[in-house]
Amino acid sequence: MRTGLSTCLPALIGVLVLSLVMGETSPAGRETGEPPTPALSADQAAARAVNSLKETSDGYRLDHPNYVATFNEQGLRFRPHRGGPGWSWKLKSVESRNEPLEG
Repeated sequence: MRTGLSTCLPALIGVLVLSLVMGETSPAGRETGEPPTPALSADQAAARAVNSLKETSDGYRLDHPNYVATFNEQGLRFRPHRGGPGWSWKLKSVESRNEPLEG
C-alpha cells in the first residue's frame, strides 16, 4: 500500500499544472469594467519561479530543477534528474452512475 507523498504526488502535479495553465484572476476590476488582474498566491509565485511549463505537440512538459514531468494522452510520466525511481500513471476510466459521459 502506498502512503504519503507517493500517493498524492500525481494529484499535486496535476493541480500545479492546471493552476499554471489556467491561472487565476482577482476580482479587482470587475466593478470598474477593467480587465481582471492576475492574482498569484505565494505558492503559485514560487512554483512559477522554479518550474518551466511548456506546451508540446502532444501535451505538456514541466521542467523542475529536480525532475521532468510530461502530461499527454498516454498519461503522466515522472523522471527525476539525479537518480531515484521514475514512474508513469495513466487514467484508466472516467465513469458516471447517472448518465453517459461524452468525449
